Amino acid sequence: IETVAAVLRERSRALPPSADKLLPCPLYANLPPAEQALAFAPAPAGTRKVVLATNIAESSITIDGIRYIIDNGLVKAKFYQPTI
Repeated sequence: IETVAAVLRERSRALPPSADKLLPCPLYANLPPAEQALAFAPAPAGTRKVVLATNIAESSITIDGIRYIIDNGLVKAKFYQPTI
């Protein structure tokens, strides 16, 4: 999530001046509460908020003003394979 946020920040600098600025907002359990709160705050004028969340956060919260959801389908799961 942090890597994607960094890439979005970097690539948003290349957008034309007429485009809305991007505000990546990571959201996961180990993130400090003050940083989690940014995902729930309204985006400043002229800014498009991009919430980057884990599948757990995605399924258990509601954020006002969300227009699109993109789910990459990836899940971090532990498993046991006794033949290895």
